[in-house]
Amino acid sequence: MFQDTQQQPQQQPAEQQTPSAGQPAETPTAQPQTSPTPTPPPAPTTPPPPPVHTTQEERVWSAIGYIAFLGLLTLAMMPKSEFCKKHAAHGLTIFSVWFVALIAALILLWPFPAVFVSMVEGLLFLGLAALSVLGIIKSVQSYDMNIPVLTPIALKFPVNAIIGTITGKTPETKEPSQPTQNPPPGDQQTQPPQEPKNPQ
Repeated sequence: MFQDTQQQPQQQPAEQQTPSAGQPAETPTAQPQTSPTPTPPPAPTTPPPPPVHTTQEERVWSAIGYIAFLGLLTLAMMPKSEFCKKHAAHGLTIFSVWFVALIAALILLWPFPAVFVSMVEGLLFLGLAALSVLGIIKSVQSYDMNIPVLTPIALKFPVNAIIGTITGKTPETKEPSQPTQNPPPGDQQTQPPQEPKNPQ
């Protein structure tokens, strides 16, 4: 007996598509290589200024100058210390600005409720306290005070005039020494040489 054998279709490999004569052959496109972008170097940081050489008495009086109007007492007790005068000027400037802002707030905000006015007064007092504490810390650590808005005003504060009013003496300001100019060689008067005297 003959057994019918089922012939399985043989798998033929996929026909490779060959470009026809009229079509050009496709060439693989090369992708451009992107170079990594260099990271910029970090910006150089300027170191903080070094502390000023001061004595303990100067640091104490400079810290006292940030308490209300006690900067006047600092100027009266330390009239020759530039460190104390700078901190006293900052303390008086901070308190003066706070006082003017408080009066202006009371005048401008009088139609508003008392709760709102009290909140504004509290914020102004917190600003005064924060700046005063910062100034005390700077003075104790022998650093100069530097506030972007208030420092230019403090540098124009009439410190010497206040010292003169309190003590009756205007502090001496050191003038820069001017270099001495030598006269030109033609203007120098030449003296004739003196003859030595023979002892008799």
